[in-house]
Amino acid sequence: MHQRKEVPQTKKLSRYFTPLQADPVQARRTVNGLDRAERIAGYYAAFLHALTC
Repeated sequence: MHQRKEVPQTKKLSRYFTPLQADPVQARRTVNGLDRAERIAGYYAAFLHALTC
């Protein structure tokens, strides 16, 4: 089996999180593409809610 070579991501999290917006689904691209992005976005929402309550 051959290993797949990944192209390094040059996008930064600051592209997806600003004082005016947050896009945790697309931010997942900086780590591992969109693999489980919706699930991780849910974790983000729950964590943010816990911090702001």
